Amino acid sequence: MIVVLFILLIIVGSVFI
Repeated sequence: MIVVLFILLIIVGSVFI
């Protein structure tokens, strides 16, 4: 679960940036 959340966070950050 933690890994999925981390990947999701990276994707969202990538889109935000």
